Amino acid sequence: MYRSARMTSMDAGLEAALAPVLADLTSTTSFTPEFEEMDWPLNGMVGTLLVLPNAGGAGISITRGAGRTDQVVSLADQAQEWVAEALRGSGRSPVWPECPGHPDSHPLRPAARSGAATWACPSSQDEIGPTDTLTSESRP
Repeated sequence: MYRSARMTSMDAGLEAALAPVLADLTSTTSFTPEFEEMDWPLNGMVGTLLVLPNAGGAGISITRGAGRTDQVVSLADQAQEWVAEALRGSGRSPVWPECPGHPDSHPLRPAARSGAATWACPSSQDEIGPTDTLTSESRP
């Protein structure tokens, strides 16, 4: 499981749902995200500020009590925008995670399939694999 010293005060449910997304992020990019605590104003929600180089911070959140798969898919979707901005700011293609079937064309999309959070090609709808399984071979 991905763990950062900055995650130690994060809500345990949020940390568990975010871990597979962060594993994919760190295995496919050179980014090491940091987190900042923030008061989450919405009841039933828990969140953190995800800080990426060249992209600033982005608030990400989950609904407490939602299914873990839905939480992971939601966080993957939320993180994609800021990862793309960080890649663009580093002079790289903003496509993350890159679809192996259509390189530098479009990113994979998070999806819930068979009770698991997965990455899928938005064009063919093919499942590429579960979150937490992307490798550096697809590193942009």
